[in-house]
Amino acid sequence: MKRVLAGDSLAVGLAAPLRRIWPQIICVAQDGRQAWEEQHIPTNASLVMISLGTNDADARAPEDWEHEYAERLNAIMREAGTARFVWLLPPPMGDPSLEFLVEQRRAVIQKAASRAGALLFPPWPGPDYQESMDGWQIRECDGVHCTAIGYSLWAVAIAKAVDG
Repeated sequence: MKRVLAGDSLAVGLAAPLRRIWPQIICVAQDGRQAWEEQHIPTNASLVMISLGTNDADARAPEDWEHEYAERLNAIMREAGTARFVWLLPPPMGDPSLEFLVEQRRAVIQKAASRAGALLFPPWPGPDYQESMDGWQIRECDGVHCTAIGYSLWAVAIAKAVDG
């Protein structure tokens, strides 16, 4: 099974801990990646895990942004051929002004993924912003990214969801 991790800086942070679980995973994620940018997902991938949405939370989005955004998400899935998709929904943000915008992106991602029969991985570690979990610091001071421990915990949760 050719597994691919794509997306933004959150996916970049997940690459190392996911490689400890799946050594052969291919990471094509890049910092600052947005949904309208080309994802470079190999067409022979059998499973694509993708994290997008935080960089797409732009208040200057055009009036019909939901439709355009959904079309780009659908194009990403089409371009990946017959791969099974796992959409990693953006986690809650530490900045409430960003959270509203990311929540809007989550809703579009959920709808597009559901229509395509893709697996949705809920916002991690839960619906509300958390800086720590079980006594461990899991989020960076920027309120967006995870710490190494946070990414490791997230990777384990993803692997359990994907492999059952």
